[in-house]
Amino acid sequence: MTDWQPAASIDDEAASCAWHAPVAVDAATGVLHSLRMRSSSGLALLLIAACSGAPSVATPPAAPSTSASAPIAAPATELAPTPFTAEQIRDATKPGRTYRWKVEAAGKPVVIKQVTLAQVEPARVLITTMLEDEKGKVLESNPGAWSTWDALRKHAEFPKSAVTTRKESVTVPAGTFPCIVYVVKEEGGEITTYWFAESLPGAPVQFKTEKDGKEVLISRLLEHRSGI
Repeated sequence: MTDWQPAASIDDEAASCAWHAPVAVDAATGVLHSLRMRSSSGLALLLIAACSGAPSVATPPAAPSTSASAPIAAPATELAPTPFTAEQIRDATKPGRTYRWKVEAAGKPVVIKQVTLAQVEPARVLITTMLEDEKGKVLESNPGAWSTWDALRKHAEFPKSAVTTRKESVTVPAGTFPCIVYVVKEEGGEITTYWFAESLPGAPVQFKTEKDGKEVLISRLLEHRSGI
Protein backbone atom coordinates (compact mmCIF):
# COMPACT_ATOMS: atom_id res chain seq x y z
CA MET A 1 0.00 0.00 0.00
CA THR A 2 1.29 3.49 -0.84
CA ASP A 3 2.72 5.44 2.05
CA TRP A 4 0.43 8.45 1.79
CA GLN A 5 1.37 11.64 3.57
CA PRO A 6 -1.50 12.97 5.74
CA ALA A 7 -3.29 15.88 4.13
CA ALA A 8 -3.24 19.24 5.83
CA SER A 9 -7.02 19.51 5.56
CA ILE A 10 -9.99 17.37 4.62
CA ASP A 11 -11.18 17.96 1.05
CA ASP A 12 -14.81 16.82 1.26
CA GLU A 13 -15.84 18.73 -1.86
CA ALA A 14 -13.26 17.00 -4.04
CA ALA A 15 -14.05 13.62 -2.50
CA SER A 16 -17.73 14.04 -3.34
CA CYS A 17 -16.85 13.34 -6.96
CA ALA A 18 -15.12 10.14 -5.98
CA TRP A 19 -17.80 8.40 -3.95
CA HIS A 20 -21.41 8.00 -3.91
CA ALA A 21 -23.70 6.66 -1.86
CA PRO A 22 -25.60 9.18 -3.78
CA VAL A 23 -23.71 9.65 -7.12
CA ALA A 24 -24.65 9.43 -10.78
CA VAL A 25 -22.71 9.53 -14.03
CA ASP A 26 -23.09 12.59 -16.22
CA ALA A 27 -24.50 11.32 -19.52
CA ALA A 28 -22.32 13.75 -21.46
CA THR A 29 -18.96 13.15 -19.76
CA GLY A 30 -19.18 9.83 -17.94
CA VAL A 31 -17.81 11.41 -14.76
CA LEU A 32 -19.37 10.69 -11.39
CA HIS A 33 -20.95 13.55 -9.56
CA SER A 34 -23.12 13.97 -6.50
CA LEU A 35 -26.83 14.43 -6.97
CA ARG A 36 -27.83 17.69 -5.34
CA MET A 37 -31.43 18.92 -5.26
CA ARG A 38 -31.44 22.71 -5.22
CA SER A 39 -34.24 25.23 -5.57
CA SER A 40 -33.83 27.63 -8.51
CA SER A 41 -36.63 30.00 -7.48
CA GLY A 42 -34.20 32.70 -6.29
CA LEU A 43 -32.31 32.60 -9.59
CA ALA A 44 -35.61 32.70 -11.50
CA LEU A 45 -36.64 35.89 -9.70
CA LEU A 46 -33.31 37.52 -10.55
CA LEU A 47 -33.69 36.57 -14.21
CA ILE A 48 -37.23 37.93 -14.32
CA ALA A 49 -36.03 41.23 -12.89
CA ALA A 50 -33.08 41.42 -15.28
CA CYS A 51 -35.07 40.48 -18.38
CA SER A 52 -38.30 42.36 -17.76
CA GLY A 53 -37.32 45.15 -20.16
CA ALA A 54 -38.32 47.88 -17.71
CA PRO A 55 -36.10 50.98 -17.90
CA SER A 56 -33.67 51.53 -15.09
CA VAL A 57 -34.77 54.40 -12.85
CA ALA A 58 -32.57 55.96 -10.21
CA THR A 59 -34.37 56.21 -6.89
CA PRO A 60 -33.22 58.00 -3.76
CA PRO A 61 -32.11 55.81 -0.89
CA ALA A 62 -34.85 54.92 1.53
CA ALA A 63 -34.81 56.52 4.93
CA PRO A 64 -33.46 54.24 7.63
CA SER A 65 -36.15 52.29 9.42
CA THR A 66 -36.79 53.23 13.00
CA SER A 67 -37.93 49.74 13.92
CA ALA A 68 -35.46 46.91 13.49
CA SER A 69 -36.95 43.61 12.37
CA ALA A 70 -34.98 40.39 12.23
CA PRO A 71 -35.07 38.57 8.87
CA ILE A 72 -37.30 35.51 8.81
CA ALA A 73 -35.26 32.38 8.17
CA ALA A 74 -36.59 29.91 5.63
CA PRO A 75 -37.72 26.65 7.20
CA ALA A 76 -35.11 23.92 7.01
CA THR A 77 -35.80 21.13 4.52
CA GLU A 78 -36.72 17.91 6.31
CA LEU A 79 -34.35 15.17 5.23
CA ALA A 80 -35.04 11.47 4.94
CA PRO A 81 -32.93 9.15 7.12
CA THR A 82 -29.87 7.83 5.32
CA PRO A 83 -29.52 4.06 4.81
CA PHE A 84 -26.37 3.89 6.96
CA THR A 85 -24.75 5.95 9.69
CA ALA A 86 -21.24 7.33 9.34
CA GLU A 87 -20.10 4.81 11.96
CA GLN A 88 -21.58 1.88 10.02
CA ILE A 89 -19.76 2.95 6.85
CA ARG A 90 -16.48 3.40 8.74
CA ASP A 91 -16.75 0.07 10.57
CA ALA A 92 -17.42 -1.76 7.26
CA THR A 93 -14.35 -0.24 5.61
CA LYS A 94 -10.80 -1.58 5.65
CA PRO A 95 -7.87 0.00 3.78
CA GLY A 96 -8.11 -0.84 0.09
CA ARG A 97 -11.87 -1.39 0.03
CA THR A 98 -12.78 -1.17 -3.66
CA TYR A 99 -15.94 -0.87 -5.77
CA ARG A 100 -16.10 -1.44 -9.54
CA TRP A 101 -19.28 -0.46 -11.41
CA LYS A 102 -20.29 -0.94 -15.02
CA VAL A 103 -21.93 2.32 -16.10
CA GLU A 104 -24.23 2.46 -19.13
CA ALA A 105 -25.64 5.80 -20.26
CA ALA A 106 -27.97 6.18 -23.23
CA GLY A 107 -26.00 6.96 -26.40
CA LYS A 108 -22.62 6.83 -24.63
CA PRO A 109 -19.83 4.23 -24.49
CA VAL A 110 -19.90 1.85 -21.54
CA VAL A 111 -17.39 2.78 -18.84
CA ILE A 112 -16.06 1.05 -15.74
CA LYS A 113 -15.83 3.21 -12.62
CA GLN A 114 -13.52 2.16 -9.80
CA VAL A 115 -13.55 3.74 -6.35
CA THR A 116 -10.99 2.73 -3.73
CA LEU A 117 -10.97 3.74 -0.07
CA ALA A 118 -7.19 3.66 0.05
CA GLN A 119 -6.37 4.89 3.52
CA VAL A 120 -8.69 4.60 6.51
CA GLU A 121 -8.48 6.72 9.67
CA PRO A 122 -10.94 7.13 12.57
CA ALA A 123 -12.16 10.54 11.36
CA ARG A 124 -11.53 10.42 7.62
CA VAL A 125 -10.79 8.32 4.55
CA LEU A 126 -8.69 8.81 1.41
CA ILE A 127 -10.65 8.02 -1.75
CA THR A 128 -9.10 7.38 -5.17
CA THR A 129 -10.94 6.85 -8.45
CA MET A 130 -10.29 5.47 -11.91
CA LEU A 131 -12.37 5.38 -15.09
CA GLU A 132 -11.77 2.71 -17.74
CA ASP A 133 -13.33 1.63 -21.00
CA GLU A 134 -14.64 -1.92 -21.41
CA LYS A 135 -11.25 -3.14 -22.65
CA GLY A 136 -9.47 -1.88 -19.54
CA LYS A 137 -7.91 1.26 -21.01
CA VAL A 138 -7.60 3.94 -18.33
CA LEU A 139 -9.55 7.05 -19.33
CA GLU A 140 -9.17 9.01 -16.12
CA SER A 141 -7.34 8.55 -12.82
CA ASN A 142 -7.64 10.56 -9.62
CA PRO A 143 -4.83 10.23 -7.05
CA GLY A 144 -7.18 10.83 -4.17
CA ALA A 145 -9.01 13.22 -1.88
CA TRP A 146 -9.82 13.05 1.82
CA SER A 147 -13.36 12.92 3.13
CA THR A 148 -14.95 12.62 6.55
CA TRP A 149 -17.17 9.61 7.17
CA ASP A 150 -20.16 11.86 7.72
CA ALA A 151 -19.60 13.50 4.35
CA LEU A 152 -19.91 10.06 2.77
CA ARG A 153 -23.11 9.41 4.70
CA LYS A 154 -24.58 12.69 3.46
CA HIS A 155 -24.22 11.58 -0.17
CA ALA A 156 -27.33 9.48 0.47
CA GLU A 157 -29.21 12.36 2.10
CA PHE A 158 -32.30 13.59 0.23
CA PRO A 159 -35.37 15.72 1.01
CA LYS A 160 -37.94 13.54 2.74
CA SER A 161 -40.70 14.80 0.45
CA ALA A 162 -38.82 13.54 -2.62
CA VAL A 163 -38.02 10.01 -1.37
CA THR A 164 -39.85 6.72 -1.08
CA THR A 165 -38.16 3.58 0.26
CA ARG A 166 -38.70 -0.15 0.15
CA LYS A 167 -36.79 -3.38 0.66
CA GLU A 168 -36.02 -5.88 -2.08
CA SER A 169 -33.21 -8.08 -3.40
CA VAL A 170 -31.29 -7.15 -6.52
CA THR A 171 -28.94 -9.23 -8.66
CA VAL A 172 -25.91 -7.53 -10.20
CA PRO A 173 -22.68 -9.02 -11.61
CA ALA A 174 -21.14 -8.91 -8.11
CA GLY A 175 -23.94 -11.08 -6.66
CA THR A 176 -27.43 -10.98 -5.19
CA PHE A 177 -28.02 -8.59 -2.29
CA PRO A 178 -30.97 -7.79 0.01
CA CYS A 179 -31.25 -4.01 -0.31
CA ILE A 180 -32.76 -0.85 1.06
CA VAL A 181 -34.09 0.91 -2.04
CA TYR A 182 -34.38 4.70 -2.30
CA VAL A 183 -36.48 6.19 -5.12
CA VAL A 184 -35.71 9.90 -5.49
CA LYS A 185 -37.77 12.35 -7.55
CA GLU A 186 -35.44 15.07 -8.79
CA GLU A 187 -35.89 18.49 -10.30
CA GLY A 188 -36.42 18.27 -14.04
CA GLY A 189 -38.63 15.19 -13.84
CA GLU A 190 -35.86 12.62 -13.43
CA ILE A 191 -36.29 9.70 -11.06
CA THR A 192 -33.17 8.02 -9.66
CA THR A 193 -33.33 4.71 -7.81
CA TYR A 194 -30.54 3.49 -5.53
CA TRP A 195 -30.07 -0.05 -4.21
CA PHE A 196 -28.03 -0.07 -0.97
CA ALA A 197 -26.98 -3.59 0.05
CA GLU A 198 -27.75 -4.15 3.73
CA SER A 199 -24.57 -6.23 4.07
CA LEU A 200 -22.31 -3.55 2.50
CA PRO A 201 -22.72 -0.21 4.31
CA GLY A 202 -21.50 2.41 1.86
CA ALA A 203 -22.13 3.11 -1.80
CA PRO A 204 -25.06 1.58 -3.73
CA VAL A 205 -24.63 -1.73 -5.57
CA GLN A 206 -26.92 -0.41 -8.31
CA PHE A 207 -28.49 2.88 -9.31
CA LYS A 208 -30.42 4.01 -12.34
CA THR A 209 -31.95 7.23 -13.64
CA GLU A 210 -35.17 7.46 -15.64
CA LYS A 211 -36.79 10.38 -17.44
CA ASP A 212 -40.14 10.42 -19.21
CA GLY A 213 -40.46 6.71 -18.52
CA LYS A 214 -37.17 5.85 -20.24
CA GLU A 215 -33.97 4.60 -18.64
CA VAL A 216 -31.15 7.05 -19.35
CA LEU A 217 -28.47 5.60 -17.10
CA ILE A 218 -27.78 2.45 -15.08
CA SER A 219 -24.78 1.50 -12.97
CA ARG A 220 -24.28 -2.07 -11.68
CA LEU A 221 -21.64 -3.32 -9.25
CA LEU A 222 -19.18 -5.64 -10.98
CA GLU A 223 -16.96 -6.29 -7.97
CA HIS A 224 -16.57 -5.37 -4.31
CA ARG A 225 -13.31 -6.01 -2.47
CA SER A 226 -13.48 -5.58 1.29
CA GLY A 227 -9.85 -4.48 1.75
CA ILE A 228 -7.26 -5.75 4.22
